[in-house]
Amino acid sequence: MKQSLWVILFYTLFFSGCSVVSFYPFFTSDKVVEHSNIVGNWTSHSVNHFNGLEWKFTNEKSNSKYQLSIWKDNVVWAKYEVTFFEIDDTLFADLFLKKHERLKTGCEHLVEMHTVAKVIVKKGIYEFIGLSRDWLQKELSRRPHLLKHIQSENRLLITANSRQLSRFLKRIAHNPDAFVSKQKITLLKIES
Repeated sequence: MKQSLWVILFYTLFFSGCSVVSFYPFFTSDKVVEHSNIVGNWTSHSVNHFNGLEWKFTNEKSNSKYQLSIWKDNVVWAKYEVTFFEIDDTLFADLFLKKHERLKTGCEHLVEMHTVAKVIVKKGIYEFIGLSRDWLQKELSRRPHLLKHIQSENRLLITANSRQLSRFLKRIAHNPDAFVSKQKITLLKIES
């Protein structure tokens, strides 16, 4: 069992990239909201590697969990299960990685982690703004007990439970340093 845990931690820390990732969802079930307007095809605009990707949201089971496929040039890059939730007046999305085509390691099931984005909806345009890993790492270096986590060089894995994560998001929801524009992806709906 210990060996399996270390294998999971290795792949998680190695492949997690620049997102803040967590073992647990960033929400509690009482905060979940439906967001049916997201269903459909979208194109992304951003200052990072997500620019020009196509996003397709579906909701086959008619519940509060949405399936998201992200692709470019007819190649699927990733598949997520997305849950929208509200904390006070702020909308968030928990993105649970289900499949990542670029890994090709045979260990994709080991990196199914949650990440979070603040969501702003204006006139049918969705903005997903990721939690800044740089900001969070600085906060955790100053206050290591802020959130349970594992840190390895510049890799960060949050191990706090969903209730703790929800309380944490409530405290930082309006902090401009926590959710920064370089982490922003703007989605424009593709008319069918």
